[in-house]
Amino acid sequence: TVNGGVVIAHGASSPEEGIDADNLSYLTFNGGVIFSSGGAMQQGSSGPRCKQSCEYISGSLSKGYFTVTDASKNVIMSVYVPRAMSQNYSYVSSPDLTKGSTYYYGTQSSAPSNPTDNFSTYYYAGGTVSSLPSSSFSATGGYATVGSSSGGSYGPGR
Repeated sequence: TVNGGVVIAHGASSPEEGIDADNLSYLTFNGGVIFSSGGAMQQGSSGPRCKQSCEYISGSLSKGYFTVTDASKNVIMSVYVPRAMSQNYSYVSSPDLTKGSTYYYGTQSSAPSNPTDNFSTYYYAGGTVSSLPSSSFSATGGYATVGSSSGGSYGPGR
């Protein structure tokens, strides 16, 4: 259960996710900023319980700053990812993700300009980026899967 704060969890490329449970339904995200990366999570009959938007993003991940912005290039979160992963699954959750709004995500080569919050070089909130990341999702206000990846018996949408 995550009730608040900032959680950044990097797991192995395979098979374990940064936030790991034997079944997704064992996880509860009530608040806070959450970013995880790593191999796939065991798919249960349902996703985690989320009281705010929580996206489970699948696809490859590059080394650099995984960044989520709004359409005006304002940074919701930017997390330093220490290594590339060809098969990756990430939880992305923040109280700043508004249901029905579109957000853009992807890896940037540098940290955002003028952040309002940061922890060393690993996490940034606020500030702006010079260009929008290339992928997008619409926040659902709860749990949703985004992206696609192939292979294996784990993870959403397989």
